Amino acid sequence: MVFKCKLHIFINHHGDIVSFFTLTLDNVNDRIVVEYLVCKLKGWLFADHGFISKKLVVSLTNQGLKLITKIRSNMKEKVIHPIKFSLLNKRYIIETI
Repeated sequence: MVFKCKLHIFINHHGDIVSFFTLTLDNVNDRIVVEYLVCKLKGWLFADHGFISKKLVVSLTNQGLKLITKIRSNMKEKVIHPIKFSLLNKRYIIETI
């Protein structure tokens, strides 16, 4: 039997690990895992559009985190600050770790 897993890790814009990480099975919802991993973080959290969820946004906002994602293709355009846009486009760093 083969198990597929995902490594959840949080890094800063330099690629340094800034939070605990965990390994989950691939069928575990990422939005559930993220709430536990960021419990001590504050600031901006950049993620892909798979993390878009009203419930998650409310939860993260209550603990001092602002979720910043690209929009889905079926969503209205939103204006994003140039600095946030630039950092959001650096998400590729995550894929190289």
